[in-house]
Amino acid sequence: MDRFVQWLGKLLLFIILAPIAFQLFVGLAAAVLPWLIALAVIAGVAAGLSAGLVLRRRLLPPGQGNPLLPGSQPLGPWRTRRPGGRRTWR
Repeated sequence: MDRFVQWLGKLLLFIILAPIAFQLFVGLAAAVLPWLIALAVIAGVAAGLSAGLVLRRRLLPPGQGNPLLPGSQPLGPWRTRRPGGRRTWR
């Protein structure tokens, strides 16, 4: 019977203290979560701006053609010429 009373006392203590701990956790999350969201937005904006600047620097101005890969030759404003005649892969 003594163990049952101890177990019941622990259960009641847990039931009394659980809402307080939950409220502390929710309050901490409500205080920290907006800051985490703001930092994630700032990081995303910074990554997008830096990627845009890198692409703008790597690509040629419009009308001059753009390379397919960094370091490759630009295609030029005209279409690529292909050999005529029969298909050679058959």
